[in-house]
Amino acid sequence: MDKNLGMVNIGKWLKWVVYLGIFIPILIGIISSYSKGNCSNGKIYFIEKEIFGTILKKYIDPLNHNGETLIISSNRKIHMISQLEVEIFNALEVGDSLAKKSNSRFLTLYKISGKKIEFEETEVDCEYLLK
Repeated sequence: MDKNLGMVNIGKWLKWVVYLGIFIPILIGIISSYSKGNCSNGKIYFIEKEIFGTILKKYIDPLNHNGETLIISSNRKIHMISQLEVEIFNALEVGDSLAKKSNSRFLTLYKISGKKIEFEETEVDCEYLLK
């Protein structure tokens, strides 16, 4: 009878080991995914893209959810998605120039008046994107 009691205790102990062996790694995975931060798609898009050119057109695009949109001198269409990009969109006008390297969080706006304005994506959670 004592043998069976010992087997029951080992069985319970083994179940706990198996459960913990499955759930602890899952929990660690979930926590580590959140520790990467809250870098939204708009911020990722801003950091990864490269922009060099003069603003030819600035408009709200009704076909793209009324998003702020630019056409620059290379005839490239740029959608301004992140909160910072909306701020940049509001600060610029046709004739201004933009300069931003890819994988950088800095964008320089050269106003037609000669003024230079620096914008920076300061989101700490996006640091892992910078190279």
